[in-house]
Amino acid sequence: MTFSSTWLWNMYNNVTHELEEGNMERLPELHAIACCLKEVCTADAAAAIEECRRACGGHRYMSSSNFPASYGMVTAAETYEGENTVLYLQTARYLVKCWQQSKGPDDLPLTVKYLKSAASSYSLYSWENTLPCLLQAYQQVSAGLVNSVIKYHLHYISSIHSHTGSWDCSSPSIILYSTLPANQHKLST
Repeated sequence: MTFSSTWLWNMYNNVTHELEEGNMERLPELHAIACCLKEVCTADAAAAIEECRRACGGHRYMSSSNFPASYGMVTAAETYEGENTVLYLQTARYLVKCWQQSKGPDDLPLTVKYLKSAASSYSLYSWENTLPCLLQAYQQVSAGLVNSVIKYHLHYISSIHSHTGSWDCSSPSIILYSTLPANQHKLST
């Protein structure tokens, strides 16, 4: 998480500089990455604190353990700047736009460039217990889930004739696939 937060801070500074020059091209990418990292990192931190708290047995309730205060701060962070489900949906909408853009000749932002190759063809890779192979697996699964949710979404639009209703019906799948880019990004930094 530390490397990802440092990378995000540097990206924020770069995008802010670009905004001062009138270039807003990378703003949606920054927003989507910040959303998905916030949602995944706060959920991971809350799960880690809870696991540590349970491992301490009866001592976890003592104020000297600092678990009550830490747990309260970390779980509250899950709702700062927007509840995680809202952020999942914002990330998902960005991924859908990038997936649709990947079908055309335009380049994609660096953080979702893997969608371009995945959109053109699915290929099987031989598994190796290496970080690059794990990263490639995350990218393939993420691209495949984006593709299947888009197909599901389009099916619902044609059957219920409502864009909003379609998003509501596919929300569980959307939440699943919008966490993958954050995990993939944490692996790559």
